[in-house]
Amino acid sequence: MKECPHCSAIIEDELRYCPHCGILINKTVHVKSMAKKRGAIIIGSVALFFGLIIAIGIYRFFATTYLDVNQSTLSFVKSGGTVKIPINYDGYTWSVSHTPEWVNALPHGDTLYVEVAPNIMGEMRNDSVVIRSGTFKVAVPVSQNVKADYIEVLNPKLTALGSGQAFQIDYLTDGAAPQIIMPEYCHVNALSPGKIMLSIDPNDSGSKRTAKIRLIEDDVDGLVVIEQPVDTTLEAEAK
Repeated sequence: MKECPHCSAIIEDELRYCPHCGILINKTVHVKSMAKKRGAIIIGSVALFFGLIIAIGIYRFFATTYLDVNQSTLSFVKSGGTVKIPINYDGYTWSVSHTPEWVNALPHGDTLYVEVAPNIMGEMRNDSVVIRSGTFKVAVPVSQNVKADYIEVLNPKLTALGSGQAFQIDYLTDGAAPQIIMPEYCHVNALSPGKIMLSIDPNDSGSKRTAKIRLIEDDVDGLVVIEQPVDTTLEAEAK
């Protein structure tokens, strides 16, 4: 069997004229040969396509001529935090090629957000975040303190009702979790960063009392003083 070079009809090998279009067939064009040629053309086209994709990828990879990060170092306190870093480059793309396990690097557009959780491991942290674009790399040193430097109580003096009362104590710190030391008639109801929900029992001691509540972490502390008169409702009931 062969193929008509004019209308591509499949005809018998011994025919000199195509029964479909009537053209004179001067040479034999076998179907298997045409199939091989078409297969070779398809394979060549696919190879050319993927070769073009690879070439574009290589071009984009090497296209960067500068990469600038306007951040010499990242220093985090014990409580952690988030820092925003602008990325300046002229390439097609950039990426983060290395981060410590205690750092969460979040690329967004032309900005890198670096998040660090509170340092509760008890050791100083030092490493780097590496940013890459093409063949250019920039390593930004990152560190995190292991100790708190300050605790500042925003409402250090409070007065409670003799019958008992609940308070919210607000404080600022660069630490992770201060320890709370207080008398047994004081109770912590809830904790959140920078806030302590505290309640005080009725004062049935027979005299005015002063509760000293200390927030302690590492080598720093904060103090809250709460004064509470006698619960007069108990005296009234006794009479």
